[in-house]
Amino acid sequence: MTDQFHTMRTNIKFLTENKSVKTVLFTSSAKKDGKTTAAVNLASLLAQQKEKVLLIDANLRNPVIHHYFQLENNEGLTAVLKGKKHLNEVLIKNDLNKLDVLTGGQGEYNPAELLSGEQMKQLLQKVSQDYDAVIIDGPNMIDYTETRVLAHISDGVIIVVRRGKTLIDRGIELKRILELAHANIIGAIINNR
Repeated sequence: MTDQFHTMRTNIKFLTENKSVKTVLFTSSAKKDGKTTAAVNLASLLAQQKEKVLLIDANLRNPVIHHYFQLENNEGLTAVLKGKKHLNEVLIKNDLNKLDVLTGGQGEYNPAELLSGEQMKQLLQKVSQDYDAVIIDGPNMIDYTETRVLAHISDGVIIVVRRGKTLIDRGIELKRILELAHANIIGAIINNR
């Protein structure tokens, strides 16, 4: 999968330099397809190239990005979207490698309502001005409606599928949903694991 990431990194670098794509959503058709690992790996590769990158955990039903970086997940995206915290209060900055992280956070809320609100759209507009690339790890597209909204408001979408595991029917349904959301599909990653 490493060659795929290097190719994707190069393609995203071209797109972000052009300013046509700054916010990129990672999604899949089912759980356990490897989208979070793919999002983390691509964000890390971009940061290694001295790109200023923000990685957002928008999979609010099952936030796990904090585990990859051994971070707390007490407050994050949910606190910002609910107006309880400002972005700078919950953003985990890493000036050394240029990869900042916004964890999902905790609390009682409806993820579909929270991510579908105007606050999420405004947040993405703001961070796209401050970062070279914004990588968003979202839930799978078929089971959760909030991912459709994220796909619509993101500049681009990368689909992750598992070789030999992703069912063709779900892949076709995923493509149909992305078309309905007027999403800009900019790539796909085939996960061999």
